[in-house]
Formats: sequence, C-alpha cells, structure tokens
Amino acid sequence: MRNPVLSVISLILVSAILVITSPAQPPSSRPNKGIEENALQFYALVNAVIVDGDRRMENATILIDGTTISAVGQDIDIPKKAKRIDLTDKVVYPGFIDAFSSEAVSLTTQPDSSPHWNELITPQISVARTYKTNPATNAQFRGVGFTTRLVAPKNGILKGQSTVVTNGDGSATVEIMRTHVMQHARLSVSRGRDDYPDSPMGAVALARQTFLDASWHEQQWRAFNDGVVTKRPERNDSLDALAHVLSGRQSIVFEAA
Repeated sequence: MRNPVLSVISLILVSAILVITSPAQPPSSRPNKGIEENALQFYALVNAVIVDGDRRMENATILIDGTTISAVGQDIDIPKKAKRIDLTDKVVYPGFIDAFSSEAVSLTTQPDSSPHWNELITPQISVARTYKTNPATNAQFRGVGFTTRLVAPKNGILKGQSTVVTNGDGSATVEIMRTHVMQHARLSVSRGRDDYPDSPMGAVALARQTFLDASWHEQQWRAFNDGVVTKRPERNDSLDALAHVLSGRQSIVFEAA
C-alpha cells in the first residue's frame, strides 16, 4: 500500500491553487463585448482519503464553490456543473501554512555562483537548490497541524530566496511546491562581528548600496545589449538576483530584529 504521507496535500493550498487557476472577476456594470464567458468556479475533488483529527474518511469528496469549501464528506451529491478532479491515492489534510521558517544555506553548496564581495550579501542563494526533507522536523510540523511551510535562508543581510514545501516524508522533488518565492533580508548583524558591517547602521548602509549597485549593474547590461557600449560588464549573480525586486516582480521580506 502506498505510504499516504508521500501524498500529503494541504486542503487550504488545493483551494488556493484552484482559485488562482480560475480567478473570479469582480462585478461590473460595464456590458460585455461579444459572447460572455463564465469561467468554471465549481470543483469536486473525488476519491480522496481525508484525515481530520481522529477521523479518517475513505473515498471522500470535497466540493469547492468559488473561494469556499462548501462540503466535505462521503456520499455527497456532486452537481453536474462541477469539474471533477480525481484524488485517488491522495491524502488530504486540512492544515495550517507556516508563513516563515528558516534553514542555513551556504554559498559553498552553490559553487557556480558569482558572489558579492561581502559574504553577507547572498540574494542569489535559493533554498530550493539545497533543500532536503527532514522527516523528524516535518513530523513535528504535522503534529501541530502544519502541512505546508515557507523556508527562507537563515543567515546574512540580503539572505536569498525562499521556497514553499509540504511537510511530508517524500523527496525534495516531491515536497517542493514553489521556488524563488521571495527575497529575504535582515538589517542587522550578529554581536561581536569584527568585519564590515559590524553594526545595524552598517548593515542598512550595505543593503542600500547593494540595491544602488544592482540598479547600476542592470543599466550597464542594458546598454551593452543595446550596443550603446562595447565593453562587456562583469558577471555578478548577487546583483542580477535583485533585478526582479527592483522591477517589482518579486517581493522582499525584511525580518524584524
């Protein structure tokens, strides 16, 4: 029999993913042009094993109406308009999502990177490249109701990019749900540090200068690619990794000290 833990699915995330796939449009008084299209907003997740506390339901159904889970159980009447999604051999846990956890990630585990001159600036680091499932840690999360969590790099000022994982016991390729979620930063340093920066003010100054450098670096590459200049700019993965933040395509989270 297949280990059900390998098929852990967060009920909350299933609902969220389905909603993102077919987003509901806000009401409008403006008339539609052409043939009106109504996106399907009703789903039936069928043949699932649902674990809820001490209860375990086999061949159960979950009905999702728009953004609402309207029914959960066995022998549920499924409306004809519902799109069926087969969850045979899948286990559904109605669980929480931990918005922040962290683990140490070193540049030595990503040797192909072209680093920043300061070792505390590592925005090119991605948890997804080094994440390994820890059954004991994941069991602790599941034991208190958390089925999914965001994992961010632990160390540094501009630390790197987080990953969303499920708290199952499968391999990283199975448990990783989304990579390069957000950049993470902490504008402080550990006590007793001898190298620059050695104070919160220095950390803020270094982070600010790094973003200015990243903007300049992007402009230099744009000029080179457009043929405005002929000298090829240097490769710098740490500055390149901040391009999505500068353009607003990636969020950055600042950790409070």
